Amino acid sequence: MRNQMVLSLSVCALSAGCSAENKTSAPEVAQLDDVAAYKEIFGADTPVLIQFCTEGEQSQRLSRIVDEISGSHRAQFKVVRMNSPKSPETMQLFDVTFVPCLVFVSKKQCKHGKKMEGFTEQKEVEVFVEQSLIQCRE
Repeated sequence: MRNQMVLSLSVCALSAGCSAENKTSAPEVAQLDDVAAYKEIFGADTPVLIQFCTEGEQSQRLSRIVDEISGSHRAQFKVVRMNSPKSPETMQLFDVTFVPCLVFVSKKQCKHGKKMEGFTEQKEVEVFVEQSLIQCRE
């Protein structure tokens, strides 16, 4: 019985957004399309980290990295996931040409914010978020 539970938890952790750690440490992440994006992104009181993603393995891995980082920076920024095929207008607004992509925006930055395209490792995402947060404070 214990082996089945461990196996089930391992399989669950490998699928996007299902690990127990993410549920307790990372804030809830809004998944939006073009219709809901404007209010959630530009109406936010805190900076917003937008993840443009698809259903691919790279996007799922990046989602886990983003969830972990956002959990360690609780309340400093909001995470929003945009399903790329359902959000062409928002992708065009932020000049996103490659997915997965992260865009960090705040009221202090221009509407295009800071962008990181393509799959990246956790350390690169951490540096991107840290630098973006520093720019928001300046």
